Parts: sequence; C-alpha cells; structure tokens
Amino acid sequence: MIKKILYSGLILLVSVTCLRAEEKPETAQVAKKKVFIYSFVPLDNSGKYQYYSSIIPKTLAKSLKRNEIFNIETTDETFAILPADASGKEKQDYFDRIREANSDYVITGFCEIVENPQVLVNGKNELLLKIKIQVFNLFDQSFDTINLTSREIGVILKDVIDNGTAEIENKLSLYESNRREHMKPSPFLPAHRFFTRFSFGIEVGELFILGKWDDLYNWSQFVSPYFRLNIRDYIGINLSYDYFSTDNDDMDSGTNSTMEIDTIFLGLYYTYRFKRYFDVMVSASGGLSFTYIRFADPSTDDNPYMDPLSDKKSIDPGIITGASIGFHLSCVVLRIGCSYRGYFYADEPFHGMGLYGSLGCNF
Repeated sequence: MIKKILYSGLILLVSVTCLRAEEKPETAQVAKKKVFIYSFVPLDNSGKYQYYSSIIPKTLAKSLKRNEIFNIETTDETFAILPADASGKEKQDYFDRIREANSDYVITGFCEIVENPQVLVNGKNELLLKIKIQVFNLFDQSFDTINLTSREIGVILKDVIDNGTAEIENKLSLYESNRREHMKPSPFLPAHRFFTRFSFGIEVGELFILGKWDDLYNWSQFVSPYFRLNIRDYIGINLSYDYFSTDNDDMDSGTNSTMEIDTIFLGLYYTYRFKRYFDVMVSASGGLSFTYIRFADPSTDDNPYMDPLSDKKSIDPGIITGASIGFHLSCVVLRIGCSYRGYFYADEPFHGMGLYGSLGCNF
C-alpha cells in the first residue's frame, strides 16, 4: 500500500512537471527609452521668425517617432542650451535640472535668422537659418552638439529637418550602444547563476510514532540537514541526512532501550510560488536507514547471572514524503510543514508523522 502511494505521488509529480515544461513563457516587453524635447530658444529679436522655436522641435519629434524605437515627448517650455565654456560644476547643475524631465535623453536647442554677407538676393543679403541642437545622455552625463545651417526660410524645412533627424538618431544610437556595452553581464554571471540553483538548511521537528512501535518507544525530536539543487524554477533534487533518537525510559515496557535511526535520503521536490514571499512545496525521497538499538544491561545484584541482551543493528530501506509552506526573506527561507517517514524492517515496519520547522539559505 505504501509503495503504491509513493509511486502514485512520483507519477503525479512528473506529470505536473511535464505540463509546466510545455508552457510557453511570455515574451518580455522591453520598455522604450524616453526622449524629451524642449522648444527651442529663438534668438530673433524682431519676433518675425519666432515660430521656428516651436515648429522645428515638433517636426523633429514627428520624424523621430517614425522609427518607433524611442518614446518621444515634447513641451512648449524652453530650456537654454549648455554654454560651451561651462565649468564642471555648471555642467553638473545643468544635468541635475534636466533630470526633472524624468527621461533617458533630453534635447534642447536654439535657432536664429542671420544674413549671409557673401550672397545677395534681390539686392539684399541672403537669409540663413542657423540651428544648434544639444542631445543629452542622462545615463553617463554626456552630450553632443549639432550645428545646422539652412537656406530654407519659411514653413517648409525639409532638408534641415531630415539632416537634423539623421544627426539626432545617430547620436541616440551611439548612446544606446555605449549603454548596452556598460550594461553587459558580468563574466562571473554564469557562475553566479549556477550557484543560485543551490540551497541548504536544516529541519527540526517532532516525530510521532505510529503503529506497534508506539507501544515501545516515546515520541521524540528529529534533525535533518538538507542540500537542494534546482533543476528548474519549480523542481529539484533533494539530498538530506536524517537523525532520530528515542527511548522508553518512562514507559512500563520491561527492559529499557534506546533506538537511533540515521538515514540518507535522495529524492525530488516540487515548489509553486503563489506570492512574492510565499511558496508551497511537496517532496518525496527514498534512502537507506541505519538503525541501532541499544539495550540497558538487565542484570541486577539479585540475579547477577542474567544474560545481557545483545544490541541490534540493521540497514533497511526508508522513505519520506512531505508538504510545507515557505516564507522567503531575501536569501533566507523559513519553512513549516509535515512529513511521513517509513522504515521497512524485516519483521515490523516503523512509521511516523513529523511536524517541523526549517531554516534555509539560497546562494
């Protein structure tokens, strides 16, 4: 009967494992990096071309949105560019202020209309549109300046927008490449991942003896150090050493004796994390138990010729199954649970139910 229960439990455990293995993990969604664009500062005192300060950054934003790599946001607020001769402290203060945009990259700039003294158009100097754009990388506090000059004056600014968009995309791509380079995994990550699959700890509890052995020995405590290896996130191999000792000193059973059982168990465990800090675990293991029964010397002063009873030693198969609830606190795992133990001696099997608590640690 016990073997049937054990085999059924193992079959159920393997079946659930196969079902979980067939589940397809959801594709991780990578958040787009945010680019925040301020309106440009106009340097035309006449006010005739001030609309450029809004048209240019918004047109650049519209062009940048086409690649769908970045999340682009704009604002009507202006933010002065960083002077080329700014000191280290001024640069730090500038970056501290633009961090208020809560973005990965920030773009500022200014635009102005200037006369070209070398070219005359209808008797007047040709007008040029000059744009200065600064792209800030808040990840490593670096920035680049883009200078553009256009002969396009008016509402249509095709060439300068195309050139500006290409320059900005080039800078952002370079920033992203450097960012990924800095964020490369540590060379020790494979070793770290390997060791995080291991955990160890100790279980301590009370074993309640069942059946005929309950008439011979007292209930007593057991100690079980364990070592576990995760095969996957939810299933693993459990190796444990179990020690149990009891006696019958306070029982009216004639000759006093002490029984010690040392067992090495190897088996499987299955966990399900239903909350961030909590999980449930079921396990089933089999192993070899080493039993040692020591009898007290029954001879007395009245009868010195009574033969002493010989101690008993045996090596027998054993099983343990259990279920528990675990509480995870960083790398520390606290667990409470119950277990069934069986030791199959040649004459009379030994059975018991255990209640325990454990303290474990994940690498």
